[in-house]
Amino acid sequence: MNRRKSVLITGVNGLLGAWVYSDFLRNGWNVTGLVRRKIENFPVPLEVLPNWDEPSLFSLLDNFEPDVVVHTAAMSSTSEAEINPGITHHANTEIPKILAAVTGRLSIRLVHCSTDLVFDGLEGNYSETDQVNPQHTYGKTKTEAEFLIPGLNPDHLIFRLALMAGFSWDGNHGFLDSFRKSLESGKPQPAFTDEFRTAIPVSVASNLISESVNHQTEPGLYHLASDEKLNRYEMACILSEKLGFSTELIIPAKLESFTGKPVRQPDVSMNNQKLKRALGISEIPGVSSEETIRKIVF
Repeated sequence: MNRRKSVLITGVNGLLGAWVYSDFLRNGWNVTGLVRRKIENFPVPLEVLPNWDEPSLFSLLDNFEPDVVVHTAAMSSTSEAEINPGITHHANTEIPKILAAVTGRLSIRLVHCSTDLVFDGLEGNYSETDQVNPQHTYGKTKTEAEFLIPGLNPDHLIFRLALMAGFSWDGNHGFLDSFRKSLESGKPQPAFTDEFRTAIPVSVASNLISESVNHQTEPGLYHLASDEKLNRYEMACILSEKLGFSTELIIPAKLESFTGKPVRQPDVSMNNQKLKRALGISEIPGVSSEETIRKIVF
């Protein structure tokens, strides 16, 4: 009798991690979620490991013997990253480095999630071979992890994720969750007409990650983005209509009006052809797809 394959997923209480957990569970894998602290009301059992140092992670992985580790945990708020650069470096660079070292020693495949914000956004339609030029702490720490992982674990998949749209398991972890709450309150939503992304539904991103693992995709770096390049204003109007609200609350704005930190990149759209070829697919849906408003099921 063949042993069921097993996967350990970090950050399962976040937006992407919960969806990845759900996908692997549905596909018949033994799934373990890994978090630093107990999560109240999470619908599936979790393994709690407060200290993610090398000895602790080695002991845990040596005991569980997963075939794959999918690392979705991160400091993902760009504004918080600027306020807490030390914490961000530890979360986004040091922990991936430790995971790569441990999984490499144990011959476990590592799937790591990076970001489209490793680019400066001056060109757009970036491919995997284009030069990175991060503009803030979040992008810099993610870039550092990308460079470190291949030398520590050759059996790796690094996905640069586009902006993800979708609902989280508890309604508190996705930008679509907060966007809907703002629309429900009647609050006007400024949206930039000159900031472009190849945003992807979180359900599609999750499915492509699990499919890449099932497909035994060749190790390397892949852009996980949709075919649909939209500016923030177009995206907000589409999402507003999908959620059943009028687009009157969506207010067009220009990046020059943005006064917050960190800086915003005007066009970090990504070319997804490498991943399409690897999986033998012809289309990756964007936010105009009905996948955007699909609910998570465990």
